[in-house]
Amino acid sequence: MIQSGLLSQEDREKLIAMTRDGSLTHRFARLANALVLLDGRWS
Repeated sequence: MIQSGLLSQEDREKLIAMTRDGSLTHRFARLANALVLLDGRWS
């Protein structure tokens, strides 16, 4: 089961910032975005 609250607010903000950073590879940005979405109860 997917639970929200897995990430701290600080971790969540860092991952969101990473997804918006154009210097990261596309693959890593998608992984960071997936973690944020899963933390928010998205599947």
